[in-house]
Amino acid sequence: MAKALALDESVLVNFCDVLKGSLGLGSHLRDRVADGQLWVWVPEALTSIDPRRLREDIFYPETFDVDPTRKDAIRSFLSLEPNGLVIADTFYEPSKSKPDYFGNIEWLSLCPTYDLGKIRICVFARGPQLSDASYDALMVAASPYPTTVVFTSLPVGSDLASGIHLDMHSQILENLIHRTQSVMVGVFDELSMMGWSKREPSNI
Repeated sequence: MAKALALDESVLVNFCDVLKGSLGLGSHLRDRVADGQLWVWVPEALTSIDPRRLREDIFYPETFDVDPTRKDAIRSFLSLEPNGLVIADTFYEPSKSKPDYFGNIEWLSLCPTYDLGKIRICVFARGPQLSDASYDALMVAASPYPTTVVFTSLPVGSDLASGIHLDMHSQILENLIHRTQSVMVGVFDELSMMGWSKREPSNI
């Protein structure tokens, strides 16, 4: 089993450094992540970690698979949050992907803040009934380092069409940024996730 181990606010610098390398929506959040709680998923037996080792290979004292915990967190969020969206950065550009490339998973495009001339694809999931296939597609697309997954929502009555492009002045993009509730990034050589959350980790 996994648990969320709270991290000191000093780790926020490391967290934002990873977000700077995010390839899509994550790059828009690096200056928006402030007050909240930092945490990392670790095995139940672990009581502390050295935050200086977050970018090293995994050093857990036991076998650990973060995937079931991550899947439960995504499903829980989508079940509890009206108009909730879980958005994953990818390395894909529109010119290198076909509309049907992601199968049934929905996608949008935007420009990352570090390179406004480059358009990137993000994939997203919504709705309380997230299928295993949709979850797998989401996480496979999110696998390039640094894995970045954003839990957010739109105001009730708003919608997000698959295949839409969100420019820097888009109200939808501003809503997604402003309403972000949690952000996860890959750590320990991508074998676990560190997160920032406005809520307690158990409720993300």
